[in-house]
Amino acid sequence: MGVKDLKLGIITQALPIVKVETQVSKYIKMMAPISSEIYLITSNYPADSIINKKIHVENISTDDMLQSIWIRAIKYMFMQIQMSIKLAELSKNIDILIFFVGGTALILPMVTAKILGKKVVLESTGSGYDSAKAIYSERVLGLGGIIFPFIIKIMENINYHLADRVIVNSCRLADQHKLESHKTKIRVACNNFIDFKKFKITRNHAERPNLIGYIGRLSEEKGIMNFVEAIPKLLKDNDTFEIIIIGGGTMDKKVSLFLGEKKLQNSVKCLGWLPNDCLPNYLNKMKLLVVPSYTDVLPATMLEAMACGVPILATPVGSIPDYIKNNETGFIMDNNSPDCIAINIKHILRVPHLDAIIKNARALVEQEFAYATAVDKYRDILKELV
Repeated sequence: MGVKDLKLGIITQALPIVKVETQVSKYIKMMAPISSEIYLITSNYPADSIINKKIHVENISTDDMLQSIWIRAIKYMFMQIQMSIKLAELSKNIDILIFFVGGTALILPMVTAKILGKKVVLESTGSGYDSAKAIYSERVLGLGGIIFPFIIKIMENINYHLADRVIVNSCRLADQHKLESHKTKIRVACNNFIDFKKFKITRNHAERPNLIGYIGRLSEEKGIMNFVEAIPKLLKDNDTFEIIIIGGGTMDKKVSLFLGEKKLQNSVKCLGWLPNDCLPNYLNKMKLLVVPSYTDVLPATMLEAMACGVPILATPVGSIPDYIKNNETGFIMDNNSPDCIAINIKHILRVPHLDAIIKNARALVEQEFAYATAVDKYRDILKELV
C-alpha cells in the first residue's frame, strides 16, 4: 500500500466552531494530498462546507459544557463512548487513526482503536493536564478541581503508551511533557502551515496606529486576565494606545466586568470570534500582538501575525521559544504578570531595530511553515506506518 492509498481517520475533541473551521480544516487540507479517503470524527464541523468527495464528516452531538465539573466529566466520557462507537462502525474504512486537537486524553477511542488493530498517531497539541490545572483550581471548584486534572494526566499517559507514533511541534515540547520514555516513537512536525498569499504585510509597521492586540480563547490558561489587567497600567502614562481583543470563551463576562469597572470601554474593542479571513486586515493594523499564556503549544495566530509583520510579545511556554528568539524574531517576557506585560509593551515600541526583528520573523515563518514543507513531513511519518 502506498501513502496515497491510505484511508485516514482523524478524531478530535469537541471544539468551538471557529477552531474547527480553522485548525481542523487546515489539518484536513494538509492530509488530503497524502491519503485517498479521510474520515473525520469530531463535533460542530459544518459538513455542508465539504466539497471534496473523499472527505467524510461524522459529527458527534454535544451541548455546552458549562455545568459542574462532575457533570462535565460524565458528559466527557459519554462523548468518548459515542466516538468509540462511530470508530467501530468505520473501522473497515480506516487504515491509520490520528488523534488531533484534544486527543491526548481521549482514552476510550484510543483503546477501541488498538482493539481493532489500528495504527495510531497521537498529535501532542498541548497538555490536557496543564490546561485542566489552570482552569480547575481548588479555590474555584473544590476537591474536583484537584482530582480532575490528575485523571486527565493518567489518561494522557496511557494514550502516549498505546500510540504508535507521537508527533510534537518541537523537541522542547517533548521535554516539557516528559515524554523521554516514548522517544523511539516521537517525531517532530508542525501541524500548521500559513497561507502566505493571505497572511502578508500590506501596511508598514511605522504607519500603523498604537494598536495592541490579543487573539485567542478567553480562558484562564491563556492569561487573558493578566493582559486585561495590564491595560490600565499601559494607558496610565500614554493614552494614545488602543487595545483590541479578538476571541471568546469562558472568561467573556469577567473581561467585560473589569473593563466596565475601569471605564476602559472607549480604549478597548472586544470583537469576539472572527472568521480567519478577517484576521489579515486586523493584523496589518497592529503594532504588537501579546501572547500571555500560562500554557500553550504553538499558537497559529502568533505565526500568522509574524507573517503580517506584527512583533510578538510572549511567555516562554510550549514551542514558542523555538521560534520567538528574544530581540531577534520577537520578544519573550519573564512572566505574564500585568506589570511585566505593561513594561514590555512600552519597551518594545521604543526598540530601534524593530524593523529588523519583523523581517527576521517573516523570513522564519516562510521557511518553516510553508504548505509543501508540512505535507512532506507528514508524508514521511505516515510512510513509516504503512
